[in-house]
Amino acid sequence: MLDSVAGILLIEDDSAARHLLRVLLERESHTVWESASPDEAWGVLADAAAPDLAIVDLRLGEASGIDLMRRLRADAIWAALPVVICSATPDRDSVLSSAQLGAAAFLTKPYDAVRIRAAVSKALGTRWIRAHFEDPASVTRRLSTDRDHIAQQGKTFFAEMQSALRMVVETDDERKTALHHLAVLRRTATDLGLRTIDVALAQWENSGASHDAVPELLRRLPVLARLFGALST
Repeated sequence: MLDSVAGILLIEDDSAARHLLRVLLERESHTVWESASPDEAWGVLADAAAPDLAIVDLRLGEASGIDLMRRLRADAIWAALPVVICSATPDRDSVLSSAQLGAAAFLTKPYDAVRIRAAVSKALGTRWIRAHFEDPASVTRRLSTDRDHIAQQGKTFFAEMQSALRMVVETDDERKTALHHLAVLRRTATDLGLRTIDVALAQWENSGASHDAVPELLRRLPVLARLFGALST
């Protein structure tokens, strides 16, 4: 994704306001995923989105944008995702709570193109995805290769990881084979700068490659593969 362009998850229950904000964002060439509720947003995160930030309405029917932020902050993948909270009627407690949870900005409605642009720029500056992956430019320099090759290696790695997650480990020989395979995958993860995956693989190795001990991060591998693919394009 180009440095000046963002992938943005929009969580707003007012369809008219959501449409207006989408128009503002797409006018800047950003990619937008929409949702009208926290539950719908989690579905989008699981199945489709690779966002650089989320723009969240404070009041989502019976739900709260602050509660959604808390859920994001507690999540193994999305903890560092920048969040912009928006409200037509902000109150002191909500502003303080959003700040304590590390909101990138708290904006007052109606939506304003200049303030939205500033919030997006600030969020892109956090480079939150580096919590999971090394900068692709750094990887290409370190490995003396090009970005396309790194992207292809990444696809191969994630496919092999999916196979590893289906491994049956019951006998000592199967465990030995599984541990060898995980060691190889760890070396590849290290080479590609897959930081949190590397750590999770080490945890899995230490558990003896037990299927019951697969770290939560690895159980959600398709999401990480999607994020890596977006980062590498």
